[in-house]
Amino acid sequence: FYTASFILDCLLGDPYSWPHPIKAIGNWIQLLTNILRKNFHGKSLYFAGGVLFLLTVGLTGVLTWFILMISAKIAFWLYAAFFVYFSYTTLAMTCLAKEAWKIQRTLSSGDLVAARVQVGMIVGRDTENLTAEQISKATIETVAENTADGVIAPLFYLFIGGPVLALMYKAVNTLDSMVGYKNEKYRAIGFVSAKMDDIANFIPARLSWFFLVIASFILRYD
Repeated sequence: FYTASFILDCLLGDPYSWPHPIKAIGNWIQLLTNILRKNFHGKSLYFAGGVLFLLTVGLTGVLTWFILMISAKIAFWLYAAFFVYFSYTTLAMTCLAKEAWKIQRTLSSGDLVAARVQVGMIVGRDTENLTAEQISKATIETVAENTADGVIAPLFYLFIGGPVLALMYKAVNTLDSMVGYKNEKYRAIGFVSAKMDDIANFIPARLSWFFLVIASFILRYD
């Protein structure tokens, strides 16, 4: 099942038109954040952030487990299909690689304006005035970070707890990417999510540097 999921990601990436659990998680986070902001203010937003985390990650785990359990009772092929698809959606290797290569090709052609727009789609910073070198650095940084939380960490949690745990991890990661910022707007409501993302990534992040070094050695890169 895991091999099939990995092959699917290699072949398909993440087609924009396909239904995707991470999109659903993102929509839920946005909806719940808006509701909580209307009912909690000031210091109580730290508590609201805890509620946001528990409801998002908990609901993700329960729904994934429930779908797998029901499908297993109906037919094994249905269970296998859901298992492989859920596992596949936690991986972002091919999509990440395509975006990085696209930026590299644009930079090689000398189109700095287009490269700024492209890198702006995969990083959270302002890219309007970046130089070619800064665009390259930003791309490398986001590829390194997303190799950890888009490839290594999901595989790590898939092997430990299957698609249920892997999608719960992706919920944690999505929360961090949406509310885990140290600015005035998100510092309070995103505090719990940011800290839990650090914990969830503690082991995968340390595996990532090791695998990156091994991959560089195998490919004979510097």
